[in-house]
Amino acid sequence: MFKGQIKLREKYGHDCYYSFFYTPIEVEAFGASVIYSHNGPPNAGAPFLRKEMINDLKTPLVKESKILSKVLEATALLKEVARDEVPIIGVVVSPFSLPIMQMGFDKYIELI
Repeated sequence: MFKGQIKLREKYGHDCYYSFFYTPIEVEAFGASVIYSHNGPPNAGAPFLRKEMINDLKTPLVKESKILSKVLEATALLKEVARDEVPIIGVVVSPFSLPIMQMGFDKYIELI
């Protein structure tokens, strides 16, 4: 991701960097599967969270999560290159998208 952002800015002259990996990275940090495709973006695998599991669900700590710490590392590398010349745009999945990827839309709507 880091190298790709550098190359994109060199080629197109973007006015910022994005430290975005892929949408299901946050659900992956909870242990969910991710489906990778050669001709499209990664997608969340089958929903894994059931209503009775919610009270015992542990939020992954970003710095201790192998997958999420990659985002921190890439952002730090982008900061070294960007200095204070261009902003780095961070991305967090919306608070409604995460539970939908974890539970499935129908189960999440029932829970609400």
